Amino acid sequence: MLTGQRAADTVALLVALVSDDGQNPVAAPLYLEYKKQNLPAELHLFTKGGHGFGMRVNKQPINAWPQRCAEWMGAMGWLPKAE
Repeated sequence: MLTGQRAADTVALLVALVSDDGQNPVAAPLYLEYKKQNLPAELHLFTKGGHGFGMRVNKQPINAWPQRCAEWMGAMGWLPKAE
């Protein structure tokens, strides 16, 4: 549970996970806690990508996470509109 912070002090959350990671037990519960507290959060769950998928190209759908992040940032109003 998020404690000691008001919703206004809590940053928005974007989570990109892969099912075959096995090393990220906190991210999904954190996302659920954000949603429970009506805080801005978005979750992208991919089937494959392995632990530490980062920016490497492995021909998996997870490689689109930077684009999903940019779209989310645009939707949140944090990126300038394209001309």
